[in-house]
Formats: sequence, C-alpha cells, structure tokens
Amino acid sequence: MEEETQLSKSKNEELMIEAKGFFDFYKKDLGESIRKGETAIKTIFLDFMKLLEYSNTLAEEILVNPEENIRILELAIEEKGLLENVRTRLINLPKSQEIKVRNLRSRNLNEMLVVEGIVRQASDVRPQVVNAKFECPSCGTVLSVLQIEKKFREPMRCSCGRRGNFKLISKEMVDTQRLVIEEAPESLTGGEQPKRINIFLKEDLVEPNMEEKTTPGSRVKVIGILKEVPVPLQSGGLSTRFELALEANNIIPLEETFEELDINDEDERQILELSQDPKVFEKLTKSIIPSVWGYDEIKRCLILQLFGGVKKTLADGQTSRGDFHILLIGDPGVAKSATLSFMAKISPKGRYVVGKSTSGAGLTATVVRDEYLRGWSLEAGSMVLANKGLLCIDELEKMDPSDRSAMHEGMEQQCMLPDFKLLLSDGKEVEIGKFVDNLIEKNQGKVYQGKNCEILPVESVELISTDFINHFPLKADRVSRHIAPEEFVKIELSNGREITVTPEHPCWIVNNGKITTISAEKLRGGMFFPVPSEIKINSKEYKKENDILCKILGYHISDGCYELNRGKKTGIQFSNNDENLIEDYKKAIENYFKVKPVITKRGKQFAVRVISKKVVEEMAKIDSKLLEKGDVKKIPEEIMQLPNENTKYLLRALYDGDGSVIHQKRNGCRISFVSQNRELEEQMSYLLLRFGIQSSIFYDSHSKVWRLDISGQGNLAKFLIEIGFLSQHKKQRLKEYYEKEKSYKTIRDVIPNCTDKIKEIFKKLDIPQRKELGHQIDLGVEKQRLFLQKLVLIAEKYLKNKDGKHNDIEDELNEIKKLAFGHARWVKIKNVSKIKNQGVKWVYDVTIEPYHTFISNGMILHNTITISKANVHATLRAETSVLAAANPKFGRFDPFQSIAQQIDLPPTLINRFDVIFPLRDLPNREKDELIATHVLHEHQKMGEEMLISRDLLRKYVAYAKQRIRPALSEEAVQEIKRFYVELRNTPVSAEGSVRPIPISARQLQALIRMAEASAKMRLSETVDPDDAKRAVDIMKYYLMQVGYDYESKTFDIDRGTGGMPASQRNKVFLVRDVITSLESRLGKMIPIEEIEKELEGKLTKDEIEEAITKLAISGVVFRPRKGYVGRT
Repeated sequence: MEEETQLSKSKNEELMIEAKGFFDFYKKDLGESIRKGETAIKTIFLDFMKLLEYSNTLAEEILVNPEENIRILELAIEEKGLLENVRTRLINLPKSQEIKVRNLRSRNLNEMLVVEGIVRQASDVRPQVVNAKFECPSCGTVLSVLQIEKKFREPMRCSCGRRGNFKLISKEMVDTQRLVIEEAPESLTGGEQPKRINIFLKEDLVEPNMEEKTTPGSRVKVIGILKEVPVPLQSGGLSTRFELALEANNIIPLEETFEELDINDEDERQILELSQDPKVFEKLTKSIIPSVWGYDEIKRCLILQLFGGVKKTLADGQTSRGDFHILLIGDPGVAKSATLSFMAKISPKGRYVVGKSTSGAGLTATVVRDEYLRGWSLEAGSMVLANKGLLCIDELEKMDPSDRSAMHEGMEQQCMLPDFKLLLSDGKEVEIGKFVDNLIEKNQGKVYQGKNCEILPVESVELISTDFINHFPLKADRVSRHIAPEEFVKIELSNGREITVTPEHPCWIVNNGKITTISAEKLRGGMFFPVPSEIKINSKEYKKENDILCKILGYHISDGCYELNRGKKTGIQFSNNDENLIEDYKKAIENYFKVKPVITKRGKQFAVRVISKKVVEEMAKIDSKLLEKGDVKKIPEEIMQLPNENTKYLLRALYDGDGSVIHQKRNGCRISFVSQNRELEEQMSYLLLRFGIQSSIFYDSHSKVWRLDISGQGNLAKFLIEIGFLSQHKKQRLKEYYEKEKSYKTIRDVIPNCTDKIKEIFKKLDIPQRKELGHQIDLGVEKQRLFLQKLVLIAEKYLKNKDGKHNDIEDELNEIKKLAFGHARWVKIKNVSKIKNQGVKWVYDVTIEPYHTFISNGMILHNTITISKANVHATLRAETSVLAAANPKFGRFDPFQSIAQQIDLPPTLINRFDVIFPLRDLPNREKDELIATHVLHEHQKMGEEMLISRDLLRKYVAYAKQRIRPALSEEAVQEIKRFYVELRNTPVSAEGSVRPIPISARQLQALIRMAEASAKMRLSETVDPDDAKRAVDIMKYYLMQVGYDYESKTFDIDRGTGGMPASQRNKVFLVRDVITSLESRLGKMIPIEEIEKELEGKLTKDEIEEAITKLAISGVVFRPRKGYVGRT
C-alpha cells in the first residue's frame, strides 16, 4: 500500500512538472483565455489540443482521471504565481470523447466526456456546501470534511479518539444549478425517442451571463465528468440503483444550426445538383408522404413549410415571422395523422404531439419542482424544443385550452391594476401592487426576468380558491408584474361590484351549460359574471371580549364621532334615539374600557359621551382612522380577521346604528345601510358573505350616499337568524315582512346559458317532461337555481337506470350539476367599458394551481397565465412552424359552413394559421380506383421508395435554412401585389350593408412567406415571379376550399379564418336594426313574432332565431321571457 501511495505521489509530481512546463510555454496565450467572473474565481479556458501537442501523457491522464489531474493544472497555475483561486475549463476535446446520451454506460464513469443536446429543464441557482470545517471539543483539532454526497456529512471521529458532537465552525459554499439535457431530434433516426441526462453546474458556470445562454430550448455542448448519483428511497435510505449525471467542467452554447446532420462534401454536391434541377419542386413534393395518394396542392404547401420564409426586423423595430402555419381539417380516415407523423420525422427539428397527450410542459414551458436542489426548474415544452423547426399537433381541438392560448398570443398582459384589493385566506386585504412589488424587491434572486414582465415563485401566499363546487384556502404558486397596456377594461356588475383588468384577462362565464372563459374585452352588458355564495376564512381564535369590542366599533362607525376640546380629540360619543342601543353601548364601554361614560339628552336624541384620554389612545391603537370623519372611518384590518362569532356583533351594531328595514311594493322588503364611504360598505359586504348573505352596493345620487342593500327572502332570513337587530322597531318590521303573504317572488338566483343543454340531456335520456315537470322546459329563459337542481336530480335518476355507458351525457350533466349545486352565484354584468391608461406602469397577477381561480373584490376571478405561458415567449426561443390537424365537430367537413362553426377552436387561434386545407372523403369511382391501386401496390412493394431519399431531403432542408435568405425581386412584388389588389376589389353581387372581404393583410403576409420559401427551396437568394406565382396558386386553392361563400357567391376570408361571413353578419345586423326600430313603437319587450312579420320574405324563422342567438351571445339583446327579446 505504501509503495502504491509513493508511486502515485511520484506520478503526480511528474504531472505537476509537465503542467508547469506547459504554462511556461503558453504563458503569452494565457491572458486571452482568462475570464474574470463576478466572484473572486478566475477562469482559464484551456485548449485541450494544445495540451495534447505539448504533453501526450498529461492530456491522456486528464481524460482518464480528470478530477485529480485538473486540480493539478490549477495548482500549477497558482504555484507559478500566475493566478490565484483559478478554475480550468476545457475546450476543443477530441472527437473520441463525444458520446450520445443513449450510449452512456457504467464503464464511462469518471471519464471526461462531451455531450450535445437541448436544455429541457433549468433549475434555480442554489447555494451548496462543498466543504465544512469542524472543531473537536476535546483537543481543539480542526477537521475538514468534503461534502460530496447528498446528505450533509460530519466527522466520524477525531485523532484523539472522540466520536460525535463536533462543533461546526465554517462552511465553504458554491452556487449550483441543475440542467436536464435532451438529445436533439435531428440526431435521432427512425422512431427513436430522445434520451435525457442531468447536468450539474457550479461556480462560474452559473453566473448570470452564462445562465442567460442555458435557458430551456437552448442548444449546448457539455464537457464534464460522468458521475453516479444515488437514488433516494421514500424510507430515507439510498437505493442500490444509481442514475448517471455529468458534473460539468464547461458548457458551451451552440448556434441554432443543424450541424448534427453532418453534411459532408458529397452531400453538398448532391444538394447543389438537385437545386439546379428544373423539376426540383415536383421531385420534393412527390417525396412528401409517398404512401398517401393525392393531395398534391397540400403537399406543395407542406414542402414550402419545411423551408419557411425569412424572419425580418422592420424599420420600427417590430419583427415579422418567417415561419408559416398550416391547419388541416378533415374527415376520419383521410391520413391527417400519417401526414403529421411523416412531416415531424422529415423535418430536421420536428416534434409530434397529440391532443391532451402533450407533455406536462404542454406546448411552451412550465415550472416543476427540482428533486435534487429543492428549488424550481423551468421545463421547455414542444414549441420551444422545436425552435426553428416544425411542431406537428394532432387532434388540436382536444388540446388543453391553456396550451392553445400559448400558441397564438406572444406575451399577453392578463392582470389587475395596482390598487386592486387582494383577499388573503386569513381575511386580510392587501393592495396587489404594493404586495407584489414588496415580494419581488425582497426576493430579487428568485425572480424570473421575462419580456416586459417579472415572475416570482412563492410559497407563503395563501388565497381563497374554488373549483366551483367548494371553496377553500390554497397557496399561490407565483406572483408577477407586467408592463401595463395602453388601455384597460372596466367591468361593472349589477350588484355594484366592479373591477378593472387588462383587455386579454380571462373571465369566467357559462356557455352552453359549461363554465369556461373569454377575454375581458369580449364581455358585454347582459352577460353573467360569477360571485361567491359564501366566504370562509382562516380566522383568528374566538375570544369573548372581542364580542364587546366589535359591538363598540359597530356603533362608533355607524353613528359615532370623536369629542373635540380646543382642537384636541379628548374622547368619543355615540348618538341615537333608541334607548336600548344607548344602554347597550354604555355597558359595552364600561365593560371593555373600564370607564364611566355620561348620557345626555336633547329632544328625542340621546348621546353617550366618553371623555377619556385612555379610550382615545386605545381607539387610535386599533386604527387611527376610527378617530376621523364618517367618509374615512372603516372596519380595522384586525377586526376583519375575527371569526363570525365576533363579527356578527359588529354587523348588528352597524345596522342598528345606520341601517333600516324598508317595505317595498307588492309586499317586498330590503335591509339598507347608508354611508359616505364605499370602502366601508365593501367590507360589510365581505362580512355578510361569510354568513352566506348576498348584498348589493349602489350610489344614491339623490342623497349622495352609498347604499348597501340586502334583499331576497333567503338573504333576509339568514340575516334575521344569523345577525338580527337589537332595535325592536327594525326587528318588528322584518318580522312583519315574513308574516305578509307574498304576491310575487323575485327570481334573482338564476343560472345562465344552461337551458338548451339540460333540454338536450332530457331528450337524450328520453325523459317525459310533462310527466316529470307538468310542462315543457322553456327555451331561452334562464333557470332559477332551485328549479335547475330539480332538473339535474331527475336526469340523474334516469341516467342511473339507463343500460350501457353514457359517459358523454354524464360529463355534461356533471357540468350542470356544478352550476346548480356549486359554490358560484351568477350576477348580470351592468356595463363593460374601455378606459385609457392614465400613467399606470405595472399590472399584476397571482397564479394558483390547479384551479386558476381566486376570490377577491366579492368576485370569482381567473388568475390568468402560468409562468410557463408568461415566461416562454419572454425568455425562451420558440420560432416554430406549426402544422396542426383537427376533426370537425360533427364528424364530416361541411363546405357550406364556416371553419369556426365546424371545429371547437376559438376564432383567434384559427386566425393564426396562414392557410387552412380541408381533407374530404367523398365517393368518386375514378378517384377510389386510383387510391385502392396505390394502397395495394404499397403493400405489395412494402412501401415505395421516396423520389428523394429521406436522409438527403432532411439535409437539403437544413442546408437551405442555414444558408439562404432570399430577398423579394421587384417582379415578384408586382406579381403578389396584382393578385392581392385585384382580388380585394373584385365586384360583388352580395346584398346587405356589409361587403365581404375576399383576402386580408394576413394572407398577404402568407403569400410573401410562401414565395420566400419557394426561393429557399431552389437555393436562390432572389424571389422571382415563378416563386410568387407558386404562392398565389396555393393561396387560390386555399381560398376556393374554405373562403368561398356559397350564399353570396364570392370569396369571404372570414369563412376561413374563424370570423362570421359577411352574408351572416348582414342577417344579424338586419335583425338588430328591426329590434331597434320596433322598440320605439312597442317598448322594451319585443315579441319575436313581430320581428318575423317585419322580415317576412327577407329571412326565414330559423335565420331570425340564429341571428337573435348571436346577438344574445354578444350581449346586444337578452330574452326576458319566452317569445320576447329586449335590447340590453
């Protein structure tokens, strides 16, 4: 053993001499290779090939035993006096050390290797202990312990014999980060799936300038030592199975190229030769999915998509994308999936995902917990990983809506204004702006910097969330702030609540019996918005003495004031003409403050005067605003956090002091509270919600005060039982209301937009409506909650007795059950308006997973985008072409309906596709024979050879994308311009006030991209007229397939881009104008039969009904009862 140690020492000394000699020889070159980091560490980049030229022995030892020998290099530098505290980073390692992730084995452990790939995940940068020093309490010896394992290690024993209880005196810390590297798709063959490996970085490799180059989606080359990492067991021990990981020595960001395709001289010769072939376009087209017959026009467009256009930065700084997007919509069995699968494999950077089976990161990115460093990791999704390549999405209509939204919006601002009051789970309200700003300032090191936004993961912020069935406290995942847009949307509800948000902020609505979202800018008056039926908080512990305090504060805020003597506040007083209240207040003051108040009387008015410095100080301590005027006084924050057992006394005293019970027409009733302070009434509304009591806030312009109203039998009953009055007069008036016979019942608790769906369910289950209900379900009339509950229970009974599986009906019924029995109530939107930004810099957001809801401002709000959606477009690369396929709603494509009517996708997403192609399966003898022959020959020959081999085609595309950036020639410009202008100005014979738009600027951009792609395909630096004509031919085919309106017999681009065709818009506008005209003659409620009379001979009854439905959805009209409409 001693001999081995001596040999090792001798060998190390020889290597040290070699290393010093090398640094002497290359001393002049060292200066250029030194990088000074933000810490005291200096970094030297060492060219391995130079080291190999100087000393083959030292170079070989570094590859075989890297850890020890790199340390020798660093000691040599320090001993030569060149640098102190230095780290050596290797570059230019030999090809023999390059290895694919899938080929790593245990025999490669502790070797210096080179791996290339794409960053899939990147964790937070976290500090890690690398060395710890301990002092022995017995002899004072200092023991140093290297921390190379996951668990913190202490010394086992000291040389003096002591075991355990050593004193930790210092720790050496370094910054660390974990990346997950995935093999690049172009390095794979056949159906291989990319493999991953963990990469551990530390010290200078995680400095901010390096971190920016290793965001998810970045392509990197990692030089490092292969290590084994123990896998922890749930029991706390370690498994016998280990994972492989690279401890990085160096990480080199790579340019976005396709170098892994290895285009050699022979490949380049073939590529250039093919580009000169006059039939190159036809040959490339015939090489696209040769196993599928036909679709020649679509295949031409697909080959152009592979090459893409040219990304440009315009004069005003805006960028114009070069990639273009294609949507295939078609019948079953028309090879949509086969087409997408082929294109993903043929594209040098292709990805294929299917509907809801996309990765956890979805299309863009998401934040996941890091198991190793116990922080956060940002994981790239498919669009990022396919950067500068092609993403193929099958069954797009089945994809999660949040992933869909990530596709078509860059960095949406979906947030609240700074003064928005955020309700925490303990009942405390905070201004979101100050709250988020403070969190970000205190945690700068954890903030993700995005484009115009900052996102901070949080663990200690708890709000109240809901799944629309129940509500519960839930911790937020992150908070963020975004640069404010130029305008906002203000939403005012009929119950007096209001909120101002950014235009794209998602808002919850009910659509056809299902809770979903639309952007705030699409809301209209007359639509319904969710509010909570009740709010339960994590209140403070109940203390009986707080009953008395709440009573005092309620009286003081409602009818109390401060005593003033020579300009100084010397006490408080409460005035009222009810002796019971006066006596109750007096006793409360005596019991709580232990002082004797004085009662005075003037006419019928009593006053309790409390002259006491102690009381003034105590009140100021609770909240200084209590000693201000009525328009400033509000309920102290601490009181808002007390339990219901306490706050019922607060509410009772407030309503006893300034409340009233008012009998209304037809034996109705309301309880009102008036104040000059709206904020106070919002606080009271919150407290009432904690008892399940709904209320409304109004401004009384006659009296110039705010009014908080409680109405409806259910709410009044809860108030009487849970809170009540001490005032005998008010109590008696409320009892009188309950003793009167009601001549009518106001239906306030309605569930919107579910009548059609519940009727449809009844029809599917063959439920006899007259037998079960005594009547038919009225269409177009909103359902009262209790009645809807009855309908749901009937449907459940019939569904239970049905044979076989009815999952679709069960899912639909569960959605309606959530509405009928759930937590939300639905309030009509009074007004939606746009307001200009008046100097607001930031807007704010908070994200709660998984329900994306939180309750604040008396409303159920959407918490908008996740960090994946916020950060991906800001910091990650996602210049990706999208090829998507979707299925029509009713199984088959209908050329007489617009695209938006046929697929379950939002028009904003449909509009993002440059071209849309329908794939139809229609019986045609000649075509069927050709397809059958083609398919049978394919099976006989086991697949026909591609005209251009798959390998060469991939390299051809990569070569063109790398090197060719064609510019539009003047002739090509004129060709595209001629087609665009002539088509837009084609005479139309369509009737109506709205003229159809045959083609828009979006299609003009698509024409340019396709023309540029055609030039790229020829490896030409110039877009010539033939390229432009090729693009025009494809555009004509697209417009004929989906843009031709058979009704107006002209092109209408709105048919193909998700909008409403002009022919349909004209019908809607015609019905709208007739309703406006009839309103002046017939009043607010207009019979539909009158509309039908006015439009007889112009529109059918079905067309009128369809137009009214569209007007109702957009909030222009509403249906007050069956057979009538009214303008909102």
